[in-house]
Amino acid sequence: MTFIRTVRPADASGDVRDMYERQEDHWGFVPNYAKAFSHRPEALARWGRLLAELRRPTDDRRFELVTFAAAHALRNRMLSATSAASSSTSSNTPRPTAASPPTMKCSRITAPSSRSRPMPKT
Repeated sequence: MTFIRTVRPADASGDVRDMYERQEDHWGFVPNYAKAFSHRPEALARWGRLLAELRRPTDDRRFELVTFAAAHALRNRMLSATSAASSSTSSNTPRPTAASPPTMKCSRITAPSSRSRPMPKT
């Protein structure tokens, strides 16, 4: 396993402290991924802008479906199970476990309907 020496939240200053504060305000704690960027906080900011730009024209449901389809195609059981569990609306639906991986089939994703948000002009 690889270990990265990170800046502890108590020792953070400048941009790193600002990044940690934003993460803590959002999550209630400083996630490990933010600590991994402690030596290059500008890279985390760029990564966040890229993700926001990719997600901007997509509604939440379509984003979840695409994420699930990609995870399923890549055989990422953990992400597939997480996406499936978060998409479930029924509390009686059994949750996939490591012992019983999900056996769902992905539907074909179609073009947005006329009710979808229009693409913003750039």
